[in-house]
Amino acid sequence: MDNRRANPQRWRIGAWLALGDGVLLAGGAALCALPLLAWALLPGAAALAGVALTLPALVSGVIMLRTPFSAAPDTREEGLPLRRDDAPGLFEALDGIRDAMAAPPLDAIYLDGEFNAAIRQHRRLGGKTRNVLWLGLPLLDMLSPSACRAILAHEYAHIAQRHGRYASRVYFARLQWQEVARRLDRRRRLSSAPLRLFVAWYAPRFLAVSLDFARQCEVQADAEAARVCGQPAMAEALSAMALQWRALRDAWPALLAASDPPRPYAALAARDALAAPADEAEA
Repeated sequence: MDNRRANPQRWRIGAWLALGDGVLLAGGAALCALPLLAWALLPGAAALAGVALTLPALVSGVIMLRTPFSAAPDTREEGLPLRRDDAPGLFEALDGIRDAMAAPPLDAIYLDGEFNAAIRQHRRLGGKTRNVLWLGLPLLDMLSPSACRAILAHEYAHIAQRHGRYASRVYFARLQWQEVARRLDRRRRLSSAPLRLFVAWYAPRFLAVSLDFARQCEVQADAEAARVCGQPAMAEALSAMALQWRALRDAWPALLAASDPPRPYAALAARDALAAPADEAEA
């Protein structure tokens, strides 16, 4: 992405990125150091009491230090893992998209029940970044092969060299802070109180500051997908995603549960025609 005309915006976002990681690292280190300071500065039994009282701070500090290097939820990667032998055509298409976009390879691919596709980058302290693709069965069932390929190209664009490291960093930082805020809201523990207070203040402000840039990233990802897959395929993908997601938002889980084997769209297509749509989404 060409940021020569957007340097003030880029500097502002960069400052907020640095603030977020800086507070987490500095605050986490300070909290982790409290037990050591208590042991070093207090005499005798008071030192033992001080260490015991500051152990919760150590836990909070470790949580804060881990946060900048964990863009994934605190759960295992869920979904049906796909190997090249399971879907050679899919992997061949992914290889072609990756080569066309000069993108890094994927470390894992999972099939799930979402009407969506998403690539996530998981940063690891002292290790390589892990690139993971989640690919929804409804997406594969409902969209044409060319539209599916365009959706995958859009996702690949977010980690591609043409997208730029800075753009990718901002894009995934937004996802990271959104996930951290959701996780802390679900798990309200005393040990995470310092982090929860900071995230409650920081996350909404960072998301607001970087919103326009994130939209530019999405537009560029669409343009890259259109370049690789063609404009008609990208147009079909965008319109299909907007319309089908709305229609399937409530219907998909029930259709999937009722099908054996899980081919709900074949069953849906075999139903008698409706005299009128049941609701706006069905229309």
